[in-house]
This record gives sequence, structure tokens and C-alpha cells, in this order.
Amino acid sequence: MIYTPATVELPVDAPIKRVPPRNPDDRQPNYLKKFDYHTVFSDIFVNNGTLWFIGPRWENLERELRATRFEWNWNDITQNITFESLNRMSRATAPVSDTPGILIIDGPLGYWEVEVPCISEHPLPKGHILVTQQKDNRLEWIAYWAFYNSLVNDTDTIIVYDNNSSLYSAERVDQVLSLIPGIKRHVVVKWGMPFGPTGGPNDVWDSDYNQHVAWEHSRRFFAPSAKSVLMIDIDELPIHVAGKSLPEALEESNQPVLHFSRQPIRQFPNRSKKLDGIRVHADYSLGEKRGAWLAPKYIYSPSLIKEDDQLMVHVVVGEDTTPAPSDHVFAGHFDAIRIRWRFEEKTQIPNFNKVEDIVEPTELSRAFNERFDKLDEAWRELLPKIAPIINSQGLPHID
Repeated sequence: MIYTPATVELPVDAPIKRVPPRNPDDRQPNYLKKFDYHTVFSDIFVNNGTLWFIGPRWENLERELRATRFEWNWNDITQNITFESLNRMSRATAPVSDTPGILIIDGPLGYWEVEVPCISEHPLPKGHILVTQQKDNRLEWIAYWAFYNSLVNDTDTIIVYDNNSSLYSAERVDQVLSLIPGIKRHVVVKWGMPFGPTGGPNDVWDSDYNQHVAWEHSRRFFAPSAKSVLMIDIDELPIHVAGKSLPEALEESNQPVLHFSRQPIRQFPNRSKKLDGIRVHADYSLGEKRGAWLAPKYIYSPSLIKEDDQLMVHVVVGEDTTPAPSDHVFAGHFDAIRIRWRFEEKTQIPNFNKVEDIVEPTELSRAFNERFDKLDEAWRELLPKIAPIINSQGLPHID
């Protein structure tokens, strides 16, 4: 299904805008172009009697928000609202009736009347959720990522935050996910807010609000009843070396969160030997000999993490962030399964023509090689079913 958030944005010509927090000396040339000046709330919804407002860190806008009048179904709830600003994300909450309603926002920033949904009226996922945010990844990559995690990591629900893809519609992602075996429920969120500027020349990360907001939204909107939630990118596949699923590993850890490091898997197709055409993760299994040294990702239990924990891109702040031993569990970071979005490119990066072109020492990842071998037949059976959707995007196409 498709979900469109109830977003509140400042007008383009608003006299008050979010002020960029970064020191000018720390900004890259496109910082101001990428910055989100206008999003106030990325979504507003009711869940279990709580009205949630989730959005980018308000920065200078917080004073005006605190001076704003809020009405729920024409009753003043201003004094009942709690405002919180966290790392690159803000949220506000208020107790309300557990029903849909009309929210009126009237203050220094402007006037809005918002129809707010109540998600308590719909069954929330109770199994194992997989969450990602993406833009313009090839549809076959999304399909294999979902297929792999369904069969390997017991995923039964997938939430994709589609951040303004231009190569296809959110409906195409929805169609692909509907065909993946084992996926009982999926939601594609039309996540329209700007991604925001990255770290810049001095590695200052303070303005990339988007993904932090999406992660908080996923926790409050989709995850409250879930057994586990796996936060991972399309170009990453988590694997337990002994063959367990990630939810099993999380449960056996007796921890609220299982962090795991990532190993670069280099872009020479040692398994398929195909340098051109359609590619997926299973074409590659040459990992850096350094092992899993990249910053971690994680899976968490919504019922066990603390209320004031914050889901960040790489860790859950407030919990033990020590990664599990990589000889037990790690994720492959597949270099060939990506576009260079930071450079606004739309095509898949080129493969190395021969293994000798790889600069870093590599070795065969037996864990991935063996797992891919077991999945190959099922993937070949699925491919003709998804081919019409895959071929609706740009080249390359499935023959």
C-alpha cells in the first residue's frame, strides 16, 4: 500500500524560515541548496490516544511553535502539547481521543487545517519489520533485497520511505514488493521532504534531517507492536554466519538492540561473470580482507528499547552500541548495488572489468557465497514474475 504523510510546510515566501545551523566555514558549496528551510512537521498522526507531530529539528522555529495555538476537533489543546528537540529531529505529542480528527494550527508561522489519521484503527505489524529509505535504486535491487531478507531474516513486513524517486513512481515499488514471497504486508511511504546536506568538508553532520525523521516516524507509526525491526539500506544484506535469522540472533543476545558492522563487497561479479546488464547482490561475494570495518547498522526490539532512546542512522543512542563479533553476524555493503546519489547520478556504478582492478585485498565471503547458492533457484523462479515491472524502468532490462 501507499501512505502519504500529513505534512505541514512553510510557504516558499514565508517571512520566517528555518535558519541553517552550520557554520559557513563548514558548509559545502551546495549546502544552502540542499537545506530544508520549510518542513515543520513531516507527518502528524494519532496512535493509541497520542497525537504525534514528527519533523526535522525545529532550530529557530521552536519559539514560534511554542507560541502557536493548537486545536483538536475545535478544542484547544495548546497547554497539553509536549515539545522535544533531539539530534536532527523534533517531535511533539499530546493526549487526544483515539480517533481521526481535524487539527488546527494557528500562530506566528501560519495557519493550517490538517486532516489527521488514526492508525490505531488499522492492525499494526506484529512480526519482523524491515525498514529502509531510498531514492532511485534499481527495482531489481529492491526486489532482491526484499527477497533475501524474507527468506534469510524472517522479514514479513517491509516499510520503504521513498524520498522523491524520479526514475519511477512509488507505485512501482509497491508493485515489486507485492510479488515477493513471504512478505505479508508492505507500505511505501511517499517521503517528500529534502534529504538535506551531508557532512561537508569538515565532516559536520547537523543538517541531514530527513533519515533521522523517517526512523523516528517508523518507530512511532509502524513499529510499536512488532517483534523486531531491522534498519538497513538497499545495498546492504545482513547475515548470521551460523545460519540463524537476525531476529533469532537479537532474541538470543538478550539485548534491546543488536548492532553489527558492515564489510565492503567489491564490485566485481565473481559469481555471475556478467559485467553488463541486470545485476543483483547475489552476483558478488568478494569482500575486503579487512572484514567488517564499516560503521554498524542494527536490529532492535520495540518493546525493549527505552522511551527516550533515539534511532540514528548507524546506532541507537541510549543503548549499548558495541557491534556483535563479525565472525557471528555482519552485513555486506555491496558496492555494485548503488548509484552515486550524492553526486546526483542516476545510473549504476560500473563494475571492475577484472578482479585485479580491485585495489583493496579481497577474499571470498563463504557465508554469502553459500547463502546465495541456496537462494539462486528461488530467485530464478521469481525473476520472470517481476520482469514486466523491472523493465518499466530505464535500461538495462531483463531479456
